[in-house]
Amino acid sequence: MEKFGHYALKSKQAFLVFLAKLGLGRGPFKKILARLWQADGNEAIVDYPYYGLKLRLQPHNNTIERKILLSAKKREAKELAFMQEKLNNASVFIDIGANMGYYSLMAAQMGCGTILAFEPNPVVYERFQTNIALNGFQNHIRFFDHGLGSEESTGTLKLCAIDMGSSTALEDQDQDKAGLEDGQQIQFKIRPLETVLKEEKIETIDVMKIDVEGLEDKILIPFFEKVEPPLHPRYIIIEDNINNGWETNVIDYLLSHGYQRLLSTRGNEILEKVG
Repeated sequence: MEKFGHYALKSKQAFLVFLAKLGLGRGPFKKILARLWQADGNEAIVDYPYYGLKLRLQPHNNTIERKILLSAKKREAKELAFMQEKLNNASVFIDIGANMGYYSLMAAQMGCGTILAFEPNPVVYERFQTNIALNGFQNHIRFFDHGLGSEESTGTLKLCAIDMGSSTALEDQDQDKAGLEDGQQIQFKIRPLETVLKEEKIETIDVMKIDVEGLEDKILIPFFEKVEPPLHPRYIIIEDNINNGWETNVIDYLLSHGYQRLLSTRGNEILEKVG
């Protein structure tokens, strides 16, 4: 693997990043910067230092990687500030739908003692593995390249060519609307979360983050129905996907099963276990 810095920003790329950080990386200007970036090299790889992390990014087909480069503010700063307060070297952080590893890498940088990350999309989990190695976090992050669900099974993941983070295993997802391409599908293994936690000897969870494009209810509700309260996460960071495939509103479910809403951000709800 090439050393960090091998894919340094080119002059035009660096100028676009400069404009974004200057304050133009928001609203309609963000889309303009993204189009200009695409025009400079459709599949460019770049090495980018980001708040103490060494990130190797491929922003051409993954929204989170593009936003890291071309947003004026730190990505999901409120969520990360919350995690900074709650995590230490004795903490357990569970990252479900890890994508290229942004949350897990940040948690490792914060000194979190145990991190379990789940990501079945081979395109982004290879990027995640690269970023783990670049930052020397091999002994800090336990990586699982399978999905989670109610039982041992297999699923079909429809890859989104324009945004790998929006790839989905929802059976009725409209391909044209989601930017999916015919034939871009892979089979992946599904395992129950409680089984993995038992194998990894995890007895408590301090913070869980989950973002799985509308499948949050399929993972969390079976998990909560099977495990005892000591294994319920103390805090949950969850994307509100009520309009993106949930059969059961999992946030309402959690609020009626021992949780309270602690914080609402632009993209997520942060819930706290009561008592």
